[in-house]
Amino acid sequence: MNLDLLHQHIKSLDLSRPPAISDVELDYFRFYGINFEEKFDDVEHHFGNFTSDRFHLVSHYFKKESAVATCFLLHGYYDHSGLYRHLIEYCLKRNFSVVIFDLPGHGLSTGEQSSIPDFSNYQSVVNDWLSVFKQEIPKPWHAIGQSTGGAILAEYLLSHGDKVFDKSVLLAPLLYTRQWTFSSLACYLVKPFLGKIKRKFTENSGDAAFVDFLENTDPLQSRFLSLQWVTALRKWITHFLSLAVSDYAPLIVQGKQDTTVDWKRNIPIYQQKFPNSKVFYLQEGYHHLAADNPATREKIYAAMDVYFDVCER
Repeated sequence: MNLDLLHQHIKSLDLSRPPAISDVELDYFRFYGINFEEKFDDVEHHFGNFTSDRFHLVSHYFKKESAVATCFLLHGYYDHSGLYRHLIEYCLKRNFSVVIFDLPGHGLSTGEQSSIPDFSNYQSVVNDWLSVFKQEIPKPWHAIGQSTGGAILAEYLLSHGDKVFDKSVLLAPLLYTRQWTFSSLACYLVKPFLGKIKRKFTENSGDAAFVDFLENTDPLQSRFLSLQWVTALRKWITHFLSLAVSDYAPLIVQGKQDTTVDWKRNIPIYQQKFPNSKVFYLQEGYHHLAADNPATREKIYAAMDVYFDVCER
């Protein structure tokens, strides 16, 4: 997969025309296993970029011919759309169309790698992202956010309630990271001298092949932790805690083997913000639930099936 050549082939996203996928783009889809236009007879794969402020953001729209809903996916820190093939496939099998994009500084989108000046930028780009699809995508709309994507989605829900998304799932949503006090203090002391520090890859999934792929094979993985991003997260936590409670009822899924976020501290706070939320714990679940091992993913899908099919809004 030639990333330089791929960037040259990415066009503006135009949903009014049939997809026109180049061989270079198809190589990218196949590399990550998101070539669902080749795996499903009734799926069109729209791919291209859109502009939000100073960012050029790359998005996918997997249009299911007989879709009963559309699901918007928000990925986590260090992630990108290519890592979400399992979740995309789950949604397509549920007869949902799927929309996902690379956050600023992630994947194929522009912006300083794995960084953001302020978390409010995430809300701005999500608003612009949704506006691209406003007139084109059938409703109801659902949303699923993993980790940082879950935090972005949660803030959006607290601001907009059920006006946009009918149902939403938060997978291991970010708030405080593990050992947050130490990490935050270290960032405060080091940031004047360093803008970033070397990333330490961790066992964030029960799928050993996925963990190995991230560290050794994925060309879109950042090798550094941005201290600007940590500073933005610290500021965002204060903002999030100040937001008003919502009667919206998301499904929150959390693995008990998660060593990335301080879930014992975070989940009660999310429950306070969303008193009507449903929480599903997985004893064997790690942090990256969207790419956990097959057995764990099946349990997540079963919980989401019940939520989408049975639970009331």
